[in-house]
Amino acid sequence: MDAHKEYTKAVKQLKSHLEKKRSLDEFAQTDEYWAIRDYLNLHELMGVGINQEVFDDHVCYDFWSGELERAWKDTSELIKYIQGLPEWKNSYVELAAVHERWAAKRK
Repeated sequence: MDAHKEYTKAVKQLKSHLEKKRSLDEFAQTDEYWAIRDYLNLHELMGVGINQEVFDDHVCYDFWSGELERAWKDTSELIKYIQGLPEWKNSYVELAAVHERWAAKRK
C-alpha cells in the first residue's frame, strides 16, 4: 500500500513535469522517479511470474488488468525513456508483454 501511495503522488508529479515540457533526464534525478520505478517493478515481477507460468494469467488478469493498464497509460512515456537507457534497456519487458497480451484480450 505504501508503494502505491508513493507511486500515485509521483505520477502526479510526472504528469506535471511533462506538461511543463521538462526533460525526463531531469525527472530521473527525483525521488518521484524512483517511487514510480519501485511500483513498476512490482508489475514487472508479476509479468515475470505470468510469463514463466508461476502465476496464473487468468487470475492475474481478473485482479490486476485494470491497475496494470492505468500504470502503463500513466507511465508509458517514462518506460520508453528508461528502456532507451543502455543499462536499463531490458527493463519492463515482461510488463510490456503482459500489457500487450491483455490489451489484445480486451478488444
